[in-house]
Amino acid sequence: MHSTSAAARCRSRSRRSASCSPAPSSAHARGALRAPAPRARGGRAPLLSGGRGGLGVFVGPSVGYLIGWVLGALVIGWCTARLLPRYRVLPALGATALGGIVAVYLVGVPVFAAITATPIGAALAGSALFLPGDILKVVVTVLVAKGVHRAWPGLIEPQPWPWARAAARPAGASAE
Repeated sequence: MHSTSAAARCRSRSRRSASCSPAPSSAHARGALRAPAPRARGGRAPLLSGGRGGLGVFVGPSVGYLIGWVLGALVIGWCTARLLPRYRVLPALGATALGGIVAVYLVGVPVFAAITATPIGAALAGSALFLPGDILKVVVTVLVAKGVHRAWPGLIEPQPWPWARAAARPAGASAE
């Protein structure tokens, strides 16, 4: 029996098919829910940095970064839906850095400091060692995403920024 992926089925249909584009309000949430999948596989095999794996990774000092990674996926997905249909590189770099670095560190550093009884400043300084690699990952991610969004324009449903909705509302109209 022959099996085709959902992506292949969608490519064979019209690019504007409603069944192929994610629901506008849940696209970024689904991305955030899928974010732990590669990390969860690390629980079964040594797929994480340094050849680490096992369930101990999820209760060790790095658990805050794993939680922050899910938050980061949610932030990136939310922002990306608002950067479309024109996926410009500079705003995308900002959105990806906000989710991929700021959100991850915002959760990861304090949890690391609490679990290891390290002062927050020292934990932050230690995390700064990973910034060059994180910045490189942000740049590569945005460049790849630009190509993906150009090749598959209906992948994520564009959404307006919240302040754009308020500005489009006529004066005196109430928000529902």
